[in-house]
Amino acid sequence: MKQYSNWILYKSDNLGNCMGIPFKATVPGCVQKDYANAYEFGNWFYSDNVKKFDGLEDNYWTYETTVPAKKRDDQNLFFIAEGIDYAYDITLNNKLIYTYTGMFTPAKINLDNAKHGDVLKVIIHPAPKHDLSDEPNDPNVKRYNLPRSEADRAFKPAMQYGWDCHPRLITQGIYKDAYFYLRDSLYIDDANISYRVVGDILDGSALVDVKITTDTNINDLIYELKLNGTLVYTSNTPNFTFKADLWYPTGYGKQVIYDLIIKPVGNSSTPLFSKKIGFRKAQLIMNDGAWKKTQGGPYGYPLSRAPHPFQLVINDKKVFAKGSNWVSPEVFLSDITRERVAELFTLAKECNMNVLRMHGGSAVCSDFLFEIADELGIMVWQEFPLACNTYDGDEYLKVLDRESSYIIKSLKHHPSIILWCGGNELFNDWSGMTDESLALRTLNKNCLENDPYTPFIPTSPVNGVSHGHYTFKNTWTKETSAEVMTRYNSSRNTGYVEYGVPALSSYETLQKIIPADELEAFDRTPAWLTHHAFDVFLPHSWGDKDTINEYFGEQETLSNYIQMGQMMQSIGLGYIFEEARRQAPYCAWALNWDFNDSWPSAANLSIIEYPAKPKKAYYRVKEALEGITASLRHDKFTYNLSDTFFGEVFILNDTENLSNINKIDVDLEINSKVRITSFTVKDDFKNINVGSFNVKLNEVLSLTDLSLVNGAGNVFCKIILSFNGKEKSYPFMVSVKNN
Repeated sequence: MKQYSNWILYKSDNLGNCMGIPFKATVPGCVQKDYANAYEFGNWFYSDNVKKFDGLEDNYWTYETTVPAKKRDDQNLFFIAEGIDYAYDITLNNKLIYTYTGMFTPAKINLDNAKHGDVLKVIIHPAPKHDLSDEPNDPNVKRYNLPRSEADRAFKPAMQYGWDCHPRLITQGIYKDAYFYLRDSLYIDDANISYRVVGDILDGSALVDVKITTDTNINDLIYELKLNGTLVYTSNTPNFTFKADLWYPTGYGKQVIYDLIIKPVGNSSTPLFSKKIGFRKAQLIMNDGAWKKTQGGPYGYPLSRAPHPFQLVINDKKVFAKGSNWVSPEVFLSDITRERVAELFTLAKECNMNVLRMHGGSAVCSDFLFEIADELGIMVWQEFPLACNTYDGDEYLKVLDRESSYIIKSLKHHPSIILWCGGNELFNDWSGMTDESLALRTLNKNCLENDPYTPFIPTSPVNGVSHGHYTFKNTWTKETSAEVMTRYNSSRNTGYVEYGVPALSSYETLQKIIPADELEAFDRTPAWLTHHAFDVFLPHSWGDKDTINEYFGEQETLSNYIQMGQMMQSIGLGYIFEEARRQAPYCAWALNWDFNDSWPSAANLSIIEYPAKPKKAYYRVKEALEGITASLRHDKFTYNLSDTFFGEVFILNDTENLSNINKIDVDLEINSKVRITSFTVKDDFKNINVGSFNVKLNEVLSLTDLSLVNGAGNVFCKIILSFNGKEKSYPFMVSVKNN
């Protein structure tokens, strides 16, 4: 039985002695949020108020409460904290009884010797921040002196140290449930569940080997499996084999979830433990054609490394993984609720997505996220909290070892977890890690020992897989300024798992975070900068003001910039998703950066605005990810009047059904439609190239059309594909300035 108590919080020394005025603490909660409430920060989203939190993380903070009365003599009293961020000591009457570093493993402390009214303190250490100023320089590694680099000795979300989609706000505190717990003499606190699909898969079922280990003092237990409330299997041993209905991702089969119930023999009406579990077989195999990339030289000798196996196979079915990158939906982790996660995951499913990548810059979320994923059939690519840094050091490796082991053991029973990953962008030169890095070898070892039949990759991207680009038009490098169409048409990867196009948030959100005297200026004022509209890698990112001005001319109002920017994001993301699908079966993944926001951003690359409001791009991505759809490939977005528009028409099909598309009409629309061509289509189960067409633009653009030229000297046009009563539009620009 759980018993809750009231907590106070105060700044302290390292022994928990009060050094300030105590204030009310919310548990679960966060030091920074409670401090803001106590000292009336006001709306910390607003303007650059988030900077008021700077430096709070450098202090010791102490949570204090008292021990409740013990109910019965045959019960043991425990203090359980399910998650404390990050390093902490626990004292009873100022005597140290527990110390730990790490935010994911629960603290479970026996308090049988405690008395009612004894003082329990949780002393939170200053947040870890690694000073790189005295680090030796490695000429082979770009050790950027960025705030996020301070996180490279912490198994803690790097985004808290500053990211392009997250403010710099480093949190501390008891961020998950904490309570006193009266435990009976007969108990099971937890069960380690392992399984393997061992039989042939027929009609969605197969034999499964199951092994269960419990932390109990009971010798004889009964293990039951129920499906929809009906008992389907009983075992008197923790190791058994039974025929299970398998779990499938959405679009490929049913989401079958069992209830595992463990009871003592002779008292079968009293469950000691229950958990929802599912069974599936997950593999990464070589993509079609990938082995051809391994041979080189005149005699075909093999190269040293092939593209990484990246074709996802679930229950022996090849799956095209289409989805997005997930970041923490709240800055304060204690604010993440089941309801918010369910709302966002439902939006992902309704967007025709089947996978979300849990980015390594964020924290590993609570169990309820994975329960929701199981129920909805959304596959989860789960990364450990390593991102864009070199992670090493003896103490760090100890923390990583025990924390990662706990994460794997506690989550592996969720069938939605189809991939473990060491972290984000660790093989890049700004991180400098390799397969030989001890942190990645440790993570691989722990995944192998604890969940050997779920795939593991050391980082993303791996060889053959792509991250980037993140703007509609590449202005990052001198080599090219290619638009998304040109870039992705010429690229060939086994997976595109991070790419994006930025856009401003809605006017309603901007009014809540940008002061009125800065709002319409849309310029480098403190609020716009703090909320990432400017100077994120590039001067005009993520507001992308330059690109909008280039294509549409300088806009008169902020509302126009919002409208134009969200339209460009829609066009760009829709095209990239479809191009990735057009490159199947060699390409098997398409995930944009990113899905959601951690706080109200002025501008970024998400398609869901905080807290759960779809942007315009969400609906275009939804259209692009329909299981069966028509699709257009073309060369670029901006054409000259003298150019010929070349298009290729495809049918995209990643379902197990016939496409049922028999005809596709192709029209060009300016202020009216002009029929270009029509294609009669052979019905098929897979992607097919229907055919191509050419349009000489100066032959279809009339003088009336030229009067539609915008402030940048461009005419806005569309190619429209019509099929099965649907229309899909592919906008493009025709420049008439130089003609």
